[in-house]
Amino acid sequence: MSYEAWVESRQLSVPLARLSGDVANEQCSNGRRFFVEQPQGSGLYEEPLWLKLKDFMFTTVFDQCMTGLRMLKPPFLPARKPKNAC
Repeated sequence: MSYEAWVESRQLSVPLARLSGDVANEQCSNGRRFFVEQPQGSGLYEEPLWLKLKDFMFTTVFDQCMTGLRMLKPPFLPARKPKNAC
């Protein structure tokens, strides 16, 4: 929607993606595991280091209602919030 907002978001998110990729890579190099939680369709997995880690990961997708998320106002029903809810 707003190119300027997108650029600002990328300036923050790309260095964090690299940092978290470095940490995950270090975990794998030492025989350890890592956990990363991202919205479905996240651009994180398009970053070069995350592409290299792809073979060491498995993914699952679930709606947030499965974790107990509920509406903030009555009737407080479970909030499904699937990928294309936005």
